[in-house]
Amino acid sequence: RFEITDVAASKMIQLYPPILGYSIADNIEPKLEWLQRRLRLDDDVFHKMIQQKPHILAFSVVDNLEPTLHWLERRLDLDD
Repeated sequence: RFEITDVAASKMIQLYPPILGYSIADNIEPKLEWLQRRLRLDDDVFHKMIQQKPHILAFSVVDNLEPTLHWLERRLDLDD
């Protein structure tokens, strides 16, 4: 589960105000789960990434995140 402090939440909102309009259950939680699983990041690194770059939650998994990660893996020869 992704838990943040009030200070971290405030910083995220300052960095990306539209996050206030996102549905937690329908948008934020599924993307957070997908990102952490897909990127295989431990909790600390993942939390730091999301808190510093909250705008990543604006991107569609299907239309943007997955194709971009797939392209990077191929380009950098990082396939499993």
